[in-house]
Amino acid sequence: MIFVIFASPDALRTALAELDRTLHQGDPALAQATLESMLAEARAAGHRDLEAEVLCLLGLCGFFQCDYPSAIRRADQALSLARSLGARALESRCLNLLGMAHRPAGLTAEALEYYLASLKLAQELQDDRARCRVMTNIAALHMYLGHTEQAYEIHSELLAPVRALNDPVYLADLLICLAQEWPVYQDPEQALAYAHEALTLCQDTGLRPFECRARTVLGQLLLDRGQLPEALEMVRPAPGLIAGYGNSETLNELRLLLGRLYLAQGYPQQAAAVLGEALV
Repeated sequence: MIFVIFASPDALRTALAELDRTLHQGDPALAQATLESMLAEARAAGHRDLEAEVLCLLGLCGFFQCDYPSAIRRADQALSLARSLGARALESRCLNLLGMAHRPAGLTAEALEYYLASLKLAQELQDDRARCRVMTNIAALHMYLGHTEQAYEIHSELLAPVRALNDPVYLADLLICLAQEWPVYQDPEQALAYAHEALTLCQDTGLRPFECRARTVLGQLLLDRGQLPEALEMVRPAPGLIAGYGNSETLNELRLLLGRLYLAQGYPQQAAAVLGEALV
């Protein structure tokens, strides 16, 4: 464990805000170790509000590492504390995280219930950031269920308000989703524009897992256009961008796409190596 000593609650809050900003850029396992130390310090000092914030971020760490039981446990703990403290904005975040953590297990009804509860709070608080956050996840749930038109309708309506937030994480996620939904609006050029904007944004801000997603979408779009060399060069760096995030499903999908591209370009040895990794 990494031990971190803070001089004051304000110093702890500052460090927590920094971790919240950088969690999407770095190694979630390292962030988790720091947060565990912060949790112990917040509890020792009796700062229950900070304890709740740390628990919520620990739940997010679990989600990024595909440890969904841990994400649910931490989010539940944070939710109980937030409710006892009357911290309604944090309560909305915890409910949203619980929705995120239930969806990968196929618990879509439970996920939607958490999302709607989070959305209700966000609307009552007139919190545009929270509303955009949970509506994006509701759209992702529609995508998961194969309701692409509903997902695109939500995402397209969110584009202007998300741009106004000036938050690279929200915008990158939304642009990637819009690029994926191009069969609905039948404009592959617009899809490429969305994906390229997302890629540039991710590279400028260090959002490695989102860059991985942007490269994957661009690779598939370029493959569909018959631009095989460009598709291969786009996808080749992607697997290394999600090292440490524990998402084996995403990694295997990437390897399968990369294997197809190697085969199409006449590189059977490289294809066999990548596809062999996907089958392990």
